[in-house]
Amino acid sequence: MISYHLEDSLLTEVFTNEGSGTLIVPDKGAVSRAGLEELHT
Repeated sequence: MISYHLEDSLLTEVFTNEGSGTLIVPDKGAVSRAGLEELHT
């Protein structure tokens, strides 16, 4: 899901590693430990 409240949120989602939307994965274990830490910073 991508917010329409942020200017250029779609471009941010598509063209950056961090993105701006919600990360949806089938299993929380599928995301590496480093990936989870990056998401919380």
